[in-house]
Amino acid sequence: MSFVFYDTETTGTSTDFDQILQFAAIKTDADLREINRIEMRCRLLPHVVPHPAALKVTGMSIARVTDATLPCHYEMMRAVRSKLLEWSPAIFIGYNSMRFDELLLRQALFRTLHEPYLTNTSGNCRADVLPLVQAASQFAPECIRVPRGENEKAVFKLDQLAPLNGFSHENAHDALADVEATIHIARCVRDRAPDCWRRFIQFSSKAGVNGFIAQESAFVVTEFYFNRPYHFVVAPLGSDPDNTAAHLCFDLKHDLDWVASLGDCDMVAWVNASPKPVRKVKTNAAPSLAPIGAVPSSFPGNLSACMDGPS
Repeated sequence: MSFVFYDTETTGTSTDFDQILQFAAIKTDADLREINRIEMRCRLLPHVVPHPAALKVTGMSIARVTDATLPCHYEMMRAVRSKLLEWSPAIFIGYNSMRFDELLLRQALFRTLHEPYLTNTSGNCRADVLPLVQAASQFAPECIRVPRGENEKAVFKLDQLAPLNGFSHENAHDALADVEATIHIARCVRDRAPDCWRRFIQFSSKAGVNGFIAQESAFVVTEFYFNRPYHFVVAPLGSDPDNTAAHLCFDLKHDLDWVASLGDCDMVAWVNASPKPVRKVKTNAAPSLAPIGAVPSSFPGNLSACMDGPS
């Protein structure tokens, strides 16, 4: 399957109220060789007020975003949708796209009267290079150089990560330049940490996640909170009764016999405690999963030392 790497530049960070001003995407083959690219801009919607910080980051002026020669938002989204459908089926990938760009893309499609779930329906899958890099920094730390900020805390911002790993990123925060940087980082992980890359592709689809969970009696879930990694060794319990696209998994740091001895009220209190003793794995959100055998010796202590985490 081919890949579609994409990025947006927007009027701000609100996925509910802000607007896409620039959309860029590059289609590649399975070996990450470019096949085609697009870059589109539109003018500001009359009811949207751009955030000054967003304009500063992207280098856009009021004159530029109100340029009457640019297509309107509806015209741009029609063209974006047409091209993405032409490139489908594919795996749609961005950098922090699952929490930001994809939400804005869905909102924009919905507001222009189109089906919003383009990236994960009709044979399409989705993934995100940010969680890939975060997981790779734990399972194959030699594959990628991660910038360090205050107190030596890991920094995963693309405009810092890409230059440190050999990509000239003078045009950071231009959508097309960010797409090129994302592909470069993806190649770094693919070439230097093939197991991480294989799992990344496998878990881009709901079927891939479901197949893995069905085969494993226990596995590792990796989640990042405020750029800090947390690893949970879990056993699958079954599907979430409230969400068919999620599995409930028991955190194996807890004693199963003790849990079984709890009464109903104590059980409810325990399940709702923090950190969550029952983890939820969303099968359609490209989770970071790994077999227990993939845990490297660089992890602190043994598996039991990797089980604590936030809610």
